[in-house]
Amino acid sequence: MAAEDVLLVVADKASLTTEDIVVQGWITAMGFTDTLASDEDADASSGMAAVVIAESVVSGTVGTKYRDVTPGVMVLESLLTGEMEMASVDASFDTAIDEVDLIANTDPVAYGFTSSGLKTVNTGTISMHYNLDSQLPGDEVRVADTETNATHNVLWTFETGDTRDDGPATFDGRRAFIGFLSSTDGVSNASADARRFFEAALLWLMGGPQISPAARRAGSIRVNLDVSDERSDEVEFHASTTPSFTPSAGTLRVDGQNPNLATITWKVQGGIEYEVVLLYKKNGDSIESDRFLATAFHRRLLRKPARWS
Repeated sequence: MAAEDVLLVVADKASLTTEDIVVQGWITAMGFTDTLASDEDADASSGMAAVVIAESVVSGTVGTKYRDVTPGVMVLESLLTGEMEMASVDASFDTAIDEVDLIANTDPVAYGFTSSGLKTVNTGTISMHYNLDSQLPGDEVRVADTETNATHNVLWTFETGDTRDDGPATFDGRRAFIGFLSSTDGVSNASADARRFFEAALLWLMGGPQISPAARRAGSIRVNLDVSDERSDEVEFHASTTPSFTPSAGTLRVDGQNPNLATITWKVQGGIEYEVVLLYKKNGDSIESDRFLATAFHRRLLRKPARWS
């Protein structure tokens, strides 16, 4: 990404609400620089990697000023879905809800979730904002709905070029609405899963990949190995990097009580590609080796390991 500044639009940049501070903290914890703008300020999105419109803004003051911008925009104000032409009308709400139904965990805005289905997004119960299926333009991707009604969409996105509600006009950048973060309680009592949705959506709005600067600085590689073959009694691993970074190395001994599967996990510097070599040994002698490239977020095999699970 060329820019790693995120514009956070709030009611008053000189006097942040508790919820504004929470969202600001999420952004900076990801390693991004936050730039503040008040809802009455002119469009300040130029040069930004993304825009987050906080739930504290006055919708009538923001109006349409961020509707046609090029950076991706996350909308956390329920009375802007109509102004942003992400729906035909502004969002309504259901009360006393704490879960959403994730439609597909394979969606990039659901990055990090291992399954679809119900996800708890609040530590209490909140008013959760939604738009009906019939109120959405048609090009949107519906990521999650309320736990009680599959037609009540609480998280949906648009790709650049998707048709806006007033079609044939299209969006100039990616867009996302998160209805379970569009109330004060929704933010202040947000669960870990709610924050995970926020982070994944923000990274997606920037065009991906789903790796934040903070994550690029540190992470881990996990290697699952089938070590059931009795020919080896230990697996030794080595990791070298380009550019230079402190290599990692270690030894995993096959557990005689549970020899079928073992996991090696070691800390690495994110965003760096590691050449990893696994040496299978018997009585201290190397009998076979595997070699692959990996980062903290993926692995790419150079040769298919005989014992890869």
